[in-house]
Amino acid sequence: MRVLTLNAGSTSLKCALLAVEDSTATPRTEASAEASGLGSSHASAVLENADGSRRALPLEGSRPAEVLPGFLRELHKHLPAPEALAHRIVHGGDRREPARVDADLLTELEALEPLAPLHQPAGIAGIEAGRAVFPDLPQTACFDTAFFADLPEEERVLPLPVECRRQGVRRYGFHGLAYTDVVHQLGEDLGQRTLLAHLGGGCSLAALREGRPIATTMGLTPDGGLPMATRSGDLDPGVLFYLLREGRSTDELEDLLSRHSGLAGLSGLSGDMRELEEAADAGAEDARLARAVFSRRLQAQAGAYAALLGGVDTVAFSGGIGEHDAKVRATALAGLAALGIRPDTRVIAVREDHVLARAAFSQATT
Repeated sequence: MRVLTLNAGSTSLKCALLAVEDSTATPRTEASAEASGLGSSHASAVLENADGSRRALPLEGSRPAEVLPGFLRELHKHLPAPEALAHRIVHGGDRREPARVDADLLTELEALEPLAPLHQPAGIAGIEAGRAVFPDLPQTACFDTAFFADLPEEERVLPLPVECRRQGVRRYGFHGLAYTDVVHQLGEDLGQRTLLAHLGGGCSLAALREGRPIATTMGLTPDGGLPMATRSGDLDPGVLFYLLREGRSTDELEDLLSRHSGLAGLSGLSGDMRELEEAADAGAEDARLARAVFSRRLQAQAGAYAALLGGVDTVAFSGGIGEHDAKVRATALAGLAALGIRPDTRVIAVREDHVLARAAFSQATT
């Protein structure tokens, strides 16, 4: 079965056409495509075939919702026809498994938009574009939150009144599809006590005992936990009260904490770790500070999870920073050296599209 996977983010789109033989085998990539820099003057899109040949694709519009229909139509022109579509959806609420897309599911996902305003609208736009371009194909939604559906109750609840909990205000956890793939790749090397660090534009940690998550840094929304490229991560709630009293609106606060904070806010330069390292080496103090704050929070959280687990057998890094920034990895591991954790040379390149494709195969064949 050929499955077209779609991972729609706030500024990028990633697609892959995968051949899937069964729900456990490694899918074979026939082609992949990515549109990046959406909403900026340097937006671009490229299609890469299995033989390595590349083709630039035109883009219509700027935001993901505007770009998606034309993007999928271009792929339809140049690729063999898929038999199913699979989508990464960041927030699935209480759902524990991938689900076939229908009208009821779309309504459910739209109701969750306030809990993931940077990501949920793009995921829903991907589903709607899929319906428009491939109206007869089954579509499957796969949820980042599903990986954490069985978090211990003491991890799920937030220290708020009971009525807030009844409204669904709790820890959900995110990056679940990435973590699912890391667990799959590690296999027997997973260990009994595992620390997973997904570090990219968004960043989170997860503590696993016997392969099951017992804690994670992100909470009600993907904005909590570690500092990220443009997201603040955890803050003293008093900061928000102060800024509100100083005249900021809730919309302005959301924009500030989601799009202008984190590494970009600390450095005043960029949310990209590579750019910050170059700037720090050239003497930019704020760039150095941004990297130092990120590394310190990562090390502190890794230590806290090591204590929660009672030790660590395996640490795995994924995401753009996790894969490519050896200095960040070394800082995190330095705090765990007393536990016997030592770095090795294995690199885990996360393939969320493999998780999506296997889920779509299972949905389409049952």
